[in-house]
Amino acid sequence: MAWIAVSLAGSVATPAAAQATNPSDESLRQLERQQELRDRLESSPDVRLPRPSRPAPAIPANETPCVDIDRIRLVGEPRPRFERALRRALGALGWQAGQCLGKHGIRAILRETQQQLIDLGLITTRVSAPPQDLDTRELHLSILPGRVGVLRSSDASSPRARLDTPFPTHSGDLLDLRDLEQGLENLERLPSVTAEIDIQPGTAPGESDVVVGWQQDFPLRVLLSIDDSGSRETGRFLGTATVFGDHLVGLNGLLYASLTRNLGLDESTRPGRTRSYTLHYSAPFGYWRFGATASRFEYDQTIAGLNRDYRYSGKGERREAEISRVVHRSDVGRTRLKATAWLQTYSNAIDETRIAVQDRRMAGYTAGIEHRHFLGRATLDLALSHRWGTGMLGATTAPEEAFGEGTARPHITSFHARLDAPFVLAEQPLRYRGQIRGQFNHTRLIPQDRFAIGSRHSVRGFGGNLLLSGERGLYWRNEVHLELPGPLHPYLALDTGRVDGPSTDDLPGRHLVGAAVGLQWRWKNTWIDAWAARAMDRPAAYPDPGLQAGFQAGIHF
Repeated sequence: MAWIAVSLAGSVATPAAAQATNPSDESLRQLERQQELRDRLESSPDVRLPRPSRPAPAIPANETPCVDIDRIRLVGEPRPRFERALRRALGALGWQAGQCLGKHGIRAILRETQQQLIDLGLITTRVSAPPQDLDTRELHLSILPGRVGVLRSSDASSPRARLDTPFPTHSGDLLDLRDLEQGLENLERLPSVTAEIDIQPGTAPGESDVVVGWQQDFPLRVLLSIDDSGSRETGRFLGTATVFGDHLVGLNGLLYASLTRNLGLDESTRPGRTRSYTLHYSAPFGYWRFGATASRFEYDQTIAGLNRDYRYSGKGERREAEISRVVHRSDVGRTRLKATAWLQTYSNAIDETRIAVQDRRMAGYTAGIEHRHFLGRATLDLALSHRWGTGMLGATTAPEEAFGEGTARPHITSFHARLDAPFVLAEQPLRYRGQIRGQFNHTRLIPQDRFAIGSRHSVRGFGGNLLLSGERGLYWRNEVHLELPGPLHPYLALDTGRVDGPSTDDLPGRHLVGAAVGLQWRWKNTWIDAWAARAMDRPAAYPDPGLQAGFQAGIHF
């Protein structure tokens, strides 16, 4: 899976006079860029092993001879999932107590119960009807559990293959298709790895061996990118170099180190500077995943004074450790719970003299839930999380607390929804991509914790030079792509966003709407995205950002 993002864009709006970057706005821009980078670099594949289609089930009507049956139950090893399969089968068939069943009716119940077991992932578990006396008006069905005999790599697999940590199943466990899908996802989240599964007969009755074919290309990958998401004061054109290491220590882990810096391409007599660094490692253990991330950003700019120039600088750091677990998985979706402990700091200075009143040191936890649901060919992602600050790890009181305008121990609820849905209109294939992101505050917030709109990552068409931020808010991004044969794909976009809260009283407005038209071109490991964006609705006091135009391109190897 090869790609990269390179973006060269400009604005035809008239530039304003140089002035100091708002430290809170610059922090919000940096956090947006780092979040967008992590979303791209840490994406996971979807593994859904195929399930054959089948006709609608039915019990033959008026079958003769037949026997009145008052109860149908399973015998043998009791398992809630076995009982669930039987209940679903009887519900699908419309069976009622006292219904008369003949030979074909019993076979229909067996077939549908078997299919429900397969739908639940128990693809090697078998159901049968043993010899019995139906004069009792009871039908007994026997379950032969399908179990894992041996989980091993194929003879052709690389000797570096390790299967005990990514797969949540072991010898003797029920053979569950969901466990195998989870294991494949854990392996294939590394782009350099390809894996496939073959289920073979085992040595004991009811057992099947799971044979995994595992191969890996060169484990090191490089991503080079350029974009124009920086500010005009600290450098608009940014270059990013990311080095990946896949499965380096034998835990099927993802490691990457990323460096972003301004490229000095801006025409300015007082050029600024910005840099950011990210280091990440995560590894799966069955349905569990453990990860740690460290990131840092710093920027400075030259400000013209009355008698001399001044150097204004700022920096921020974040450390986090995360644990997550898939708590539900089916043929149509999966649900994951996440918990994160975090520490973040911010500071600013003028000519190396630290501005103590702008120092921040905060720590706390985030708990959340994520769900991915498959709606036919469409995919819906939902996420809800709550973040709260504590006094751990040396967290300090925020200066805003003295005036009731913010706290170092915030409580913030965030939500995110994303839909990717192909559809056809007048025989033309199209694809809709939309997302909604927002947050709601339960306390007053310092500027770095507020929700912002007006950048390319939220509402397009405004350039990102003047952000609208508040304690709460949301934005809705919409794209419709024209799916054409070949590498070219034009698209239209419409975004809207709103912020609210006590801190928005001093803003020129609270609502933005922007639109864009673009053309994407993809070929092998390169792509180009040419676009033009325009503000469609803005507050009267918000400066006209003009037409925003540019292009993106990239390479990954």
